[in-house]
Amino acid sequence: MRSIIKGKWFVLAAWIAIIAVLFMAAPNMEELVREKGQINVPDGYSSTLAEEILTEVQSNENSGNELQTALVFHSHKKLTKEDYANAEKAVTQLEKNKRELGITSILSHFNQEELKEQLVSEDEKTILVSINVTADGREGKEISNDLYKVLDNVELEHYYTGNWLIAEDLVTNSEEGLKKTEGITVVFILIVLLLVFKSAIAPIIPLVTVGFSYLAAQSIVAILVDKVNFPLSTFTQIFLVAVLF
Repeated sequence: MRSIIKGKWFVLAAWIAIIAVLFMAAPNMEELVREKGQINVPDGYSSTLAEEILTEVQSNENSGNELQTALVFHSHKKLTKEDYANAEKAVTQLEKNKRELGITSILSHFNQEELKEQLVSEDEKTILVSINVTADGREGKEISNDLYKVLDNVELEHYYTGNWLIAEDLVTNSEEGLKKTEGITVVFILIVLLLVFKSAIAPIIPLVTVGFSYLAAQSIVAILVDKVNFPLSTFTQIFLVAVLF
């Protein structure tokens, strides 16, 4: 213990050096969560059912590098002729901008009448359009923004869905939750330590120590996920913060 106290600056420098090396060697945690931390939507939910329908319609047309996407038009009452016209207008706009959007194929009952039974609901309140999109180096949020921007002038209620879009939303929400968790956790523990130590300086030492531990742990987890497929979810970082602090 005395030797550690005497060499405290050496120990601190060693920790900083180790964390710096781990930080540089570790891959980006957010990118790993997007790639390997995806959570699949359970069977029976509307997005899952839509994906099953699109898979059946597309058969073998979708390649492994394409993002399967559903464009959904919906109304709370039976779609009118004007609604169908708006939906067809939206599909036409997507066709015109296929190259800019990275769209490789669009399947709808507007250009293939035989698909109407599969892509239009029995109560005629919902229309599905199957779209395949290539990322071309773009992030999910960028692709989503581009797809929505093209249909800004379409009045009929519409939205895109698909596994990659749901995963993107989960990652975004988990990142926002992580920031809130970090802030709340640090403030809460700081208050507890202030009450325990009754000093404004003493609580900083355990907080810095735990901060070092968190940075080291996150880097090690990232390396394990990247190299040996260590299990990862969108909540891993939040649990690291909660458990370590």
